[in-house]
Amino acid sequence: MKFTHAVAGLSLIALAFQASAAEQTFKVTGEKPTHQIATVESATDFETFVGRTSKVTGSVKFDPATRKASGTFTVDVSSIKTGIDLRDEHMRSPMWLNAEKHKTITFKSTKIKYEKGDNYTITGKLTLHGATKEIKVKAVLKHLAESSKSTAAGFKGDVLQVKSTFNFKMSDYGIKIPDMAAAKVNDSVKINITAYAQTG
Repeated sequence: MKFTHAVAGLSLIALAFQASAAEQTFKVTGEKPTHQIATVESATDFETFVGRTSKVTGSVKFDPATRKASGTFTVDVSSIKTGIDLRDEHMRSPMWLNAEKHKTITFKSTKIKYEKGDNYTITGKLTLHGATKEIKVKAVLKHLAESSKSTAAGFKGDVLQVKSTFNFKMSDYGIKIPDMAAAKVNDSVKINITAYAQTG
């Protein structure tokens, strides 16, 4: 009888652990501008500008116990604003990002390696201007269990904070900088993403 009770107890513990370690799906909905921000920065000796958008959507599957994860993010190209309307028009034109034909920038993970703390190394496919290249980036994935604070901040369910900063070359994606803009736009640009995903 004692053996039966011990087995039952272990089974309950195992089930409880499995429940706590279950993979969760976190959604980046784009409902609130403060919940997601993506910026792109170009810096040369003669000019620096930053484009910004809150039109970021995506989905991340994350297991807080095992720290296994996978995810996809999408940015609406036409929503990126630099503060100068004419420059934004040029950026969306066929000469640059060609927003009418290539409406989104997407990133899909292929491998996520846990490092330490909330730090991860993510390998994935970045699709931009109709071209797809593999990149590797450093990222922060911070899991925040549902609480009175998260609810007060406007979130539903558990929250996953995602942060990453990385560089890429526009020429790798078929974007050629015209000679007249070479002094003002850098081929290498910096991307900075902060997104908050929720289970509710």
